[in-house]
Amino acid sequence: MLHVSRILVWLLALWLPAGLALAQVEGRELVRDYLDRTQEVLSQAREVVANSESARARHILREAINLQEQAEDLWRRERPRQAQQVSARSRRAAQLSVRVARDEQGFEERTRMRLERLRDLHDQVLDRALEVNDRRALRFVREAERQFQRAREQYAQHSYEMAFNLLKSAEISLHRATRLLFEGAGPARLENEMERTRDLLANTRERLGNDPDPLARELLARAHNELEQARAAVARGEPLHAVHLLRQARRQAGRALSASGGGPDVETIQIQLARWDARYAEVADAVRESGSEEAGLLLDRAQRFRQRAGGLLQDDDRVGSLRQIKIAHDLLNEAIELTR
Repeated sequence: MLHVSRILVWLLALWLPAGLALAQVEGRELVRDYLDRTQEVLSQAREVVANSESARARHILREAINLQEQAEDLWRRERPRQAQQVSARSRRAAQLSVRVARDEQGFEERTRMRLERLRDLHDQVLDRALEVNDRRALRFVREAERQFQRAREQYAQHSYEMAFNLLKSAEISLHRATRLLFEGAGPARLENEMERTRDLLANTRERLGNDPDPLARELLARAHNELEQARAAVARGEPLHAVHLLRQARRQAGRALSASGGGPDVETIQIQLARWDARYAEVADAVRESGSEEAGLLLDRAQRFRQRAGGLLQDDDRVGSLRQIKIAHDLLNEAIELTR
């Protein structure tokens, strides 16, 4: 019995080193497969991140690539366990870079839309603040301008989440200015805006006649819908949103007239735009020489109306475009009067 036990011990001693060596080889192969799969994950992440233009995603992906290089180095130094651990960190970082890239793609579109919407709101709130000379509201508008400019810079650098957050701050500042302009003077001022928009829509319907073009009819229906939404926004205590909706309603009405052929032709508006551009340099020189702060403010307002007229013409709102360029001409006239 003792002889048999010695034989078993001897056989086990012979088998163990070979068995351990085989297990080590198989373990190394598994780690090698793991590292290779991580390389595939990195390759897929590169494609997604390259198309996103996300600076943050690119930074995370670089970290993932560096970690994988460390894992390969550990592998070459016969340290497979550590190599797998570092490669796992690389894989997680690569997957995170993909999520960030995709999230920021969504932020890019949302930020672009918010930039466009707030640009219009800013112009309208600023015009009203200058018109009534409300300095408290103007302070909030100027703060919104600073935030808006920083948001545009971040957007240009593809930092969409930061840009989006800055735009939210700008919107809060505009909201405060709007409350001062409308709520501070009671509901009458905003009600006047709604009344003006109602009159414009009624006039548009009358000009279109009983059987308007289908597109014109659809655009006018949208305008009425936005007017109703503005009324609901006022009831909810959201004056900034109401101002935006009223402006959209007036714009749709102008597009409806253009679609029906009842508005001004493009050439007429282009002549007015060119005439304003030709006058601007002369008026700007006179304003600078006069040193009149009030004339300078009027000149700034004239520029905004000119830009708005050009944008409306691009949107095929010829009625709205002509209205804006006429205001821009009037403001140039007022500015030049103050320099005399």
